[in-house]
Order: sequence, then structure tokens, then C-alpha cells
Amino acid sequence: MELTILCASFAALLLLGVPVAFAIGLSSVATILAAGLPVAVVFQKMVGGMQVFSFLAIPFFVFAGELMLYGGIAERIVRLANSLVGHVRGGLGMSNVLGCTLFGGIVGSPVADVSAMGSVMVPLMKKQGYDADYAVNVTTHAALVGALMPTSHNLILFTLATSGIASVSVLGLILAGVVPALLLTVCNLAAAWWVARQRGYPVGGPFPGWAFVGAAFTAALPGLLTVAIILGGILSGAFTAT
Repeated sequence: MELTILCASFAALLLLGVPVAFAIGLSSVATILAAGLPVAVVFQKMVGGMQVFSFLAIPFFVFAGELMLYGGIAERIVRLANSLVGHVRGGLGMSNVLGCTLFGGIVGSPVADVSAMGSVMVPLMKKQGYDADYAVNVTTHAALVGALMPTSHNLILFTLATSGIASVSVLGLILAGVVPALLLTVCNLAAAWWVARQRGYPVGGPFPGWAFVGAAFTAALPGLLTVAIILGGILSGAFTAT
């Protein structure tokens, strides 16, 4: 019965045009009242559940991503990715995929990944003649890798949610997410190339040479080292994810 009230009230609020965040809250309150639960205790539990030290890792990772975005490291990562695959057909879309993968490994959040890479890549792709739907879809799908890459917020939340139920470590989940993240990146690269080939998107020009790739890698190295520092610190036990 409570589940029916929750789903029905949530759907009704969405149909009325209530913002999603408020619809979730109001439907939850309606379900609590229908179930006869004490509202004060429910909110105490909610607030108590958020007062977990490990949750601070999430805003810290987002803050790190914002620093790199406004500090220019995101653009350097894009330049590195473009130097590797920008010379093939649809190379700018493939550069977007690689950039999202590298940046997602730093910030650990698909939302932060879309915010950073989208602000850089989507206008650039539209300027180079790519359709808006292609640019947006490549960015949003490639950013999903951020949910699997090391330092992923989702993995941290899963570990906290299963604490006391199953002995799942953050480190184990981080290492387990590397291979699926790489497979998803390869699939995104193949899809970006295939759609670009079908639509006849332009070739980015000749391969710039390994000297240019090396220079781009050196410029992007400070951002890439962030992942090594975070993983190295967690693996060595020097600090926790937070």
C-alpha cells in the first residue's frame, strides 16, 4: 500500500509540473503520513544518515574537478585526447570520449564530467560542423565512465551503504571498476566513429606526430597525476578516500 502511494503521488506531482527534487520529497512525506510513522523520527534518521565523515569525499572530488576545469587542466586533457585520435573521421567525437574517460577518473562523477567536458567540447564540436544531437549524446554517454572509474562517488556510496552487511572495501570496488570502465570507453569510441562515418563528419587532419603528442601529454600530466596520487595514497594506506 505504501509503495502504491509513493509511486502514485510521485507520478501525479511530476504530471503537475512539480520539480523532481520537490516531487521526491513531497511524495516521501505523503507516504510517511499514510504509513503512520512519526515524521520527526524519520527526519532525524535522514539527517543522521548524512552525517557520515566518508561522505565528505564526494564534495572534495567535485571541488577537485572544478579546480581543474577553471585552472585549464580539462582543456589540456582534451588537447591530449585530440592529438591521439583527432586525425581520424569523427576524431573530435572520439577525443570527447577519451577526454571524458581521463577527466572522469579524476573527478569520479558523471555529472561533473559532463559539466567540465560539455562546456569545452560541445561548442567546439558544433563549431567544427558536428550536429548538436551527436555532440550532446557523445558527451553524456562518455561521461558515464566516471561512475566506474577509480575515485567514483557511486562506489564510495555503495561501500558506505553495505557497511555492516557485507565486507566490501572501497579499494576493492575501485579496482573492480577499471576493466568495465575501459570496455565502456572502447564501445563509446567505436560508436562515435561509426556514427561519424555514417553521417560523413569531417576528418580532423593529418596525425600531428608523436612529438606533439608528447608535448600534449606533458601539459596534461599534472591532472593525470592526480589519479596516481589518489590511488597511490589509498593503496599505500597513507590516507582514506576522504
